[in-house]
Amino acid sequence: MIVIEERGSEELNEILRVEREAFGEDSEAELTDALMHDESATPWLSLVAYADGVAVGHILFTHCSLSDDDHSLMLLAPLAVVPDHQKMGIGEALIRKGFKILKDRGVEVVFVLGHPRYYPRHGFIPAIGLGLKPPFYDPLQDEAWMVRTISDSPVDLSEGIVKVADVLMHEEMWRE
Repeated sequence: MIVIEERGSEELNEILRVEREAFGEDSEAELTDALMHDESATPWLSLVAYADGVAVGHILFTHCSLSDDDHSLMLLAPLAVVPDHQKMGIGEALIRKGFKILKDRGVEVVFVLGHPRYYPRHGFIPAIGLGLKPPFYDPLQDEAWMVRTISDSPVDLSEGIVKVADVLMHEEMWRE
């Protein structure tokens, strides 16, 4: 049975272990650590999935915004599931629980730069065609830059460039 709980900096070591195992390297763990310490990323939501009391998945949502727009927006990054627990629905469960919590907190829209075959299964659609651009535009990422409304009410976002946490405001983070 998988249990998903909100976790913060106190559980950072187990969160970073999940990130390292899932990605097979340190870069996503380092990014997660930096985001969870970046004031410009707040408010953020961090969820951990447990199987038999052991952390096997993690998702992080951080604050983002559009200039001259007062909608509540978040960025999903990263989503990680350790290899021996992948393809079991844990990533989907983390996304669903995250959306529910964020919606209850008044968040209206979530952005992601992610796999163009995975995230559309969770309601994400390409954002570029809506005039919603990532901080550093790369035409090779058109299908990977996506958006999803989680509000029950229609959301009319103004076109523009999404401003993300300071840690993510580096061009190399947005290139293939």
